[in-house]
Amino acid sequence: MNKRLLLLLLLLISQITISKGQGYPKNYFHWPVDTPVIVVGVFGEIRDNHFHSGIDLSTYETEGRPVQAAAEGYISRIKISSDGYGRALYVTHPNGFVTVYGHLQKFTGSVNEYVKKIQYERQRFEIDDNLKPNQFKVKQDEVIAYSGQNRRCQRTTSALRNPR
Repeated sequence: MNKRLLLLLLLLISQITISKGQGYPKNYFHWPVDTPVIVVGVFGEIRDNHFHSGIDLSTYETEGRPVQAAAEGYISRIKISSDGYGRALYVTHPNGFVTVYGHLQKFTGSVNEYVKKIQYERQRFEIDDNLKPNQFKVKQDEVIAYSGQNRRCQRTTSALRNPR
């Protein structure tokens, strides 16, 4: 069974205009996993009942690899679902972009404690929480989670968006 990190460092960039001089920042984001760059799923790829909304990165069929923040920022959303990205973290960066890390095996430290607390309080596995900017700050290259797999497509995910 393939085990890949679909850590989609994806460009879901919305409302970036050339006339305003905005564009994708060069050399701003770091590679979020400790593997060579191998893309195993692309944005817009046709799936059984949808278009793929990420870029899947290989973790050489290994779960539990450290997943690092691609740049400094804060965890702005934690979503755990039985479908889609599964366990996912959204990191908002000072430049307005958001990186999304999905199909994770587990979160690190205080984020994991927060999730457990919320799950027990609500008596639900699935959560979707938007967080405050000061709640979980992250530094570039800080380990924020560990890679998992997407059983449906044998990968795991991360995305990059500009909500402006």
